[in-house]
Amino acid sequence: DPAAHTHPPARPYHSSSALHEMTLRDATDAFQREWLSAALSRHEGHMGRAAKAAGMDRSNFHRLLKRLGVQLPVGPKAVPALDALYLPNDRS
Repeated sequence: DPAAHTHPPARPYHSSSALHEMTLRDATDAFQREWLSAALSRHEGHMGRAAKAAGMDRSNFHRLLKRLGVQLPVGPKAVPALDALYLPNDRS
């Protein structure tokens, strides 16, 4: 049935006038910045899970975060303990 494969009707988009003053690239970047930040928050800063939710490979997700200037969350769940970065013999 061809009707079963149609998309639902588009919802009207209500936006601020500031959005219309942006270039398409700037508006797209703003949306992606907000979406990616929200994904990181939902997944408690876990980049792998946020990337999976975005349907992206982790390395591409990280590259996009960097390009857009999205700050990674800082906290015990987002950053490994410094002790885990050193082998016991490396400490002075």
